[in-house]
Amino acid sequence: MIFKRKTLICLSVFLICAAIIVPDFINRGKNLVPSHIFSLTTITDQPDQGNSNISLYETEKGQISFKFKLNKGYTFPYAGIRLKSAKDYLFKTTNHDFLRIIANSDSACTIMINIITDVPIYDSKNGLYHRRAVYFSTMAKIEEGYNTINTALSDFQIPEWWFTKNRIERSKAKNIRLKAFGNMEILVNSNNQSQQGSIIVKSISLEKKISNLLITNFLKLFSITFFIVILVYFVELRATFKKAKQTVLTHKKIHLDNEKERIKATIVNFLDQNYSDPDLNISYISKKTNISIYLIPSLLKEISDCTFKQYVNNLRVTKAKDMLQNEDTKIIDVAYSVGYNTVTHFNKVFKSLEGISPKEYRNKYQSVKPEYSEQQ
Repeated sequence: MIFKRKTLICLSVFLICAAIIVPDFINRGKNLVPSHIFSLTTITDQPDQGNSNISLYETEKGQISFKFKLNKGYTFPYAGIRLKSAKDYLFKTTNHDFLRIIANSDSACTIMINIITDVPIYDSKNGLYHRRAVYFSTMAKIEEGYNTINTALSDFQIPEWWFTKNRIERSKAKNIRLKAFGNMEILVNSNNQSQQGSIIVKSISLEKKISNLLITNFLKLFSITFFIVILVYFVELRATFKKAKQTVLTHKKIHLDNEKERIKATIVNFLDQNYSDPDLNISYISKKTNISIYLIPSLLKEISDCTFKQYVNNLRVTKAKDMLQNEDTKIIDVAYSVGYNTVTHFNKVFKSLEGISPKEYRNKYQSVKPEYSEQQ
């Protein structure tokens, strides 16, 4: 029966973990392309008095293909594509670590990747927040042929030109974080050089690092296992108490009251003889007296309406008060003698119970001692 129960528990843990962990690995990437979520437009430097050109078409498999021609005219010629999400849908980045672009190119070139998000920015002039399109940018190299570009999301930063264009100080945007985005740009650019070619973007996706995924799921696994172990422990503990209660009830002829009083006396006597032991605890008492570890606290509660810790502290402080009446005994010696490892802890416990420190208690006792003697 025990073997079957443990097997069932292990199987339950496995199934629960599989149900949580496996989907994380299967869905660790969020595909942006190919999909029909985005609408596509082209971008060139012509609004900046440039002469670059671009032509765009989409392949049958949903991949994006475009031809570009960068011409001199603008200081940094550029041309590329913009992906705008349909119905202002936002892609969350908080659960991902990097952006992956897989592309084919017929020539080597440099691309700028812009992730665009809409955030409220405070305007100190009128004291209001205005929503602005904020660009997070990074650069990447594309080689001739097949390319897999993995760019950490932490590498995307707000470019200097954005602050200049929007007349915003960098310090006012320091709290802006890339949490989600709806638009994205892939621009081929050049340092005042003419260049042409074509690129096929096979896929764009948000991905998670396997290492981060493993750590996250290990913590999930640990939490689930810990919870189930604790649950099983309390279920079995309850069953043990129930069984013990049933066993006691079957022996109706035993004088439980007398036996209970004997156990109480054993506990009280043991504490009275061993209160000075700094390592005194319930487990130690149980081991020395053969009384259940679960029974000792409940019986002490019946005796004194105190917890084990409260009972021991009260006992130690009572003994300490007798010793403090001897003015030749140092307070630190009193602390050690009644079971405290440090005089600081002793002072704290003593004051919490008596309302005054051991030193104040001694002084108070010494001040009333002559009057007491005269009355005698």
